[in-house]
Amino acid sequence: MFDNLSEEELNQYFEMIYGRMSGLSDPETLPSALAESVPDEFEAGASCEKWYAEIVRNLESLKSTPADLTEDQTVVKIMDAYEEIQRCLCRKAFAYGYRLAAEKH
Repeated sequence: MFDNLSEEELNQYFEMIYGRMSGLSDPETLPSALAESVPDEFEAGASCEKWYAEIVRNLESLKSTPADLTEDQTVVKIMDAYEEIQRCLCRKAFAYGYRLAAEKH
């Protein structure tokens, strides 16, 4: 699967995996090996779902709380949650890529 791939092809695989992990890709449009082995990390109960829920809660609180009292603290919480999501996705993308490459060698 990964032998002699061009940079463009590698980027296409990354986009497929990242799209699947972030819930942006329809599993029906992906190669079955990827769709079956790479989960949507934003599904209920998945790794990023709790952090995303925290982001949504904090964004909602920005709409209902005076900005001068809580804006800085709320924005920090939002950014911390985004950072956790990104760290999780990157770590898992590396693991999935390594596993797929190792299966071929």
